[in-house]
Amino acid sequence: MCFFAIIGVVPKERVVGHETSYCPLCGRETIHEIVEVRHWFTLFLVPLFPVSGTQTYSRCGCGLITT
Repeated sequence: MCFFAIIGVVPKERVVGHETSYCPLCGRETIHEIVEVRHWFTLFLVPLFPVSGTQTYSRCGCGLITT
């Protein structure tokens, strides 16, 4: 009997808001997305339960990630 289990941990991102703040990479005030990330244990690509706490960061449109 052969059984294949596809398991893993994947991050799930959720945009919770926007704020205007200074971006050190752009050198100007831009609109940042406030993003929450949580890692989930998956079985057969279905998220079952979270394995980490929520981490929050802001992301500028130019690509820089700040906390």
